[in-house]
Amino acid sequence: MLSKLKWIIQALAISAAEQVRLFPDFVNVADELALIWEEVLDSLDVLEAMVSTEALLAIRKLDEKILSISGESNSQIWTEKALYESTHWEEIRGLATVVAKKMNWPISSPGPAEGIYIGS
Repeated sequence: MLSKLKWIIQALAISAAEQVRLFPDFVNVADELALIWEEVLDSLDVLEAMVSTEALLAIRKLDEKILSISGESNSQIWTEKALYESTHWEEIRGLATVVAKKMNWPISSPGPAEGIYIGS
């Protein structure tokens, strides 16, 4: 589980161009990042024993930001264009960078996402 947390934190911390390169062309990258984040956070109770209190607080702050922009009324934030232009995504990158630093993880591309994707 810690390796999944590391992957998504690194993926959220890197630039929009790098984020887009993590996924196949037909994937909505913003949505996919959020889905992976949600999947990892579903195991937060397991992760609590593996991370410091400071890191856990930083993870919760990142989660609060992501939750604050979720929902249909914010659909414009969940596009590839928004990855590049939205201040919300810049804030997410900054919060993910804080988590990475607290975990002593490099801010670098975690490598391509693994998964099964359904094209539109």
